[in-house]
Amino acid sequence: MNAEPKILRTSELLPPELLNGLLELSTQLEKASVDYGESAYEYANADHDYRRAKAMSYLKAVTEDKPKPRREQRTIPAIEATRDIECEPQRLAERLARAHKEACKERVESARAQMSAYQTVVNALRAELELAGRGPQR
Repeated sequence: MNAEPKILRTSELLPPELLNGLLELSTQLEKASVDYGESAYEYANADHDYRRAKAMSYLKAVTEDKPKPRREQRTIPAIEATRDIECEPQRLAERLARAHKEACKERVESARAQMSAYQTVVNALRAELELAGRGPQR
């Protein structure tokens, strides 16, 4: 009476800590990816608002100077300084959105690297079990 050997699934062979770690990382990676997408959208909007405010401020400064004689017109650095002051809130929002987007991107990359390390351990364990004759047979 030879019973067929039970073929175990990989999830049955993994230590619970390893399996739980993989599941937790998978959840973190999914959340980080969603956060990154949202932050990229927020950054695009903030960048658009900043560029628009900057352009409007510059146009306003240039058109205000047209009726004056050339020597009385403001210099380009003065116009740019005025533009920077007027656009400070948009510039700050753009810079904060960019920093948040980059932080989210780092979280995604970190989670991917950790997931890769876990997968390496799982694959090594699988290979070890297959050599011992107890793992999944292909």
